[in-house]
Amino acid sequence: MKKNISIVTLLSGFALLLVGAIILSSCEGPMGPAGATGADGVDGVDGADGSDGTDGVAGNAVCLTCHNTAVKGVVTAQYEITRHATSNPLWPGGPTVVEYAGGRNDCAKCHTHEGFVETVWTGQDTTAAGIPIPQQIRCKTCHDFHSSLDFENESNAAIRTTAAVVLMAGGTEVGFDNIEANLCMHCHQAMSSPADDADGSALVYIYPHYGAHHGPQANFINGEVGYEFGLDLSVAGIHESGSDCVSCHMHAGGTETGEHTLVVGIEACTGCHTDATDFDINGAVTEIEGLLEQLETALIAANMLDEDGHAIEDVMHQADSAGALWNYILVEEDASTGIHNPAYTKALLNNSLSVFN
Repeated sequence: MKKNISIVTLLSGFALLLVGAIILSSCEGPMGPAGATGADGVDGVDGADGSDGTDGVAGNAVCLTCHNTAVKGVVTAQYEITRHATSNPLWPGGPTVVEYAGGRNDCAKCHTHEGFVETVWTGQDTTAAGIPIPQQIRCKTCHDFHSSLDFENESNAAIRTTAAVVLMAGGTEVGFDNIEANLCMHCHQAMSSPADDADGSALVYIYPHYGAHHGPQANFINGEVGYEFGLDLSVAGIHESGSDCVSCHMHAGGTETGEHTLVVGIEACTGCHTDATDFDINGAVTEIEGLLEQLETALIAANMLDEDGHAIEDVMHQADSAGALWNYILVEEDASTGIHNPAYTKALLNNSLSVFN
């Protein structure tokens, strides 16, 4: 008997075939061995070399501009004749300044290499202790290591200090536009001030070593530390603003002056005083020498100076008279015959003379 095949039967068969196919296709065999490595690619073409940079300046060449035997020989020969290097005797056959004062802690600041280096570092006016073997001022006293090699923005001279100076006498802060010259003022200043000039009749004791001490140039050039008789005489000189220690004492162009001789030559003046042939410019030195001689005569007559020009000490005088003596010593110790500050010098001497006239 024939049987009819229904649609359902056909679909069921088809489904079984499909499931079988899926089962067979999902049962993969193990992975075969890896294929051979492919060949390397072709290298690219190198680019063109860049141009070489400009050669820099050799470091040693910069240093050798100054640090060479020729320069050192000249500087050493110049400096060896200075009073800084030789430490002059206090009197013929006597001890040198270094031997006499250099070991004391209140003198060592300016009279020894060790004292200056220490006090610049500490900012004090005295050393912590005495100096057992004091040495005279030398190259490394004023010069230190370069703090940088940026010579466009920093001094090339490696100056140990360029800071402004607070004066020990009076406490005024002073400084030059050329900051290298500030180093000189750390020592070249007065150690004490004159008596109060508010009462000219008050009695003042003339103590041993009376006066502003040696080398009061920093005060003098700034119009400081004179006895002013109750007036306002203080005025900074033209050489405070128009020049400085370095430009005058270390100028170029001399043979036995300037640079490290520290001796002022007329070449230092002719940049401003073009017609100058000596230091008596406009007769200022002649005038000041005359005033100083008149004051010396008056002080000797008043029994305040001896015949050698030394102050008679351990006595009392009225403040104005003692002030006149102070001003005489101040101008003498400045040692420039007033050139450092002519106007201030003339004012001090003229007012001192009026005490005795």
